[in-house]
Amino acid sequence: DGGIAFDDATPYLGKGNYAAAEMLYERYGRKVAIALCGPVGEYQGLLAGIAFSDKDLRPSRLAARGGVGAVMGSKRVKAIVVDLDKTPPFGDPRKVTDSIKRYTKMLREDSIVMNFYNKVGTMGMA
Repeated sequence: DGGIAFDDATPYLGKGNYAAAEMLYERYGRKVAIALCGPVGEYQGLLAGIAFSDKDLRPSRLAARGGVGAVMGSKRVKAIVVDLDKTPPFGDPRKVTDSIKRYTKMLREDSIVMNFYNKVGTMGMA
């Protein structure tokens, strides 16, 4: 329905990302994207990241700069589950798409950016 719901995270607490993700897929189905705070984030470890599901439903894409998982854990949020069939509408979808295309083009045309990211990847953003 496009709404927001807060569910009890107790069954998922203390579970690793892969185990928690599988439990979440069992509950919400496989047409969702997941962002997970692992056990290190739960106890607010300073190196904690947030694991995002990839196209194969594995929580293998990690955002870990600055201990963002610890922030998620401090808020007592174990996971964020987004229904992929219910993407919120944009006020002006064409404008959003055009902005993404312009930004991508700008990055690709900048030799400094491309040389840097080709060598070190997105870790250079830190």
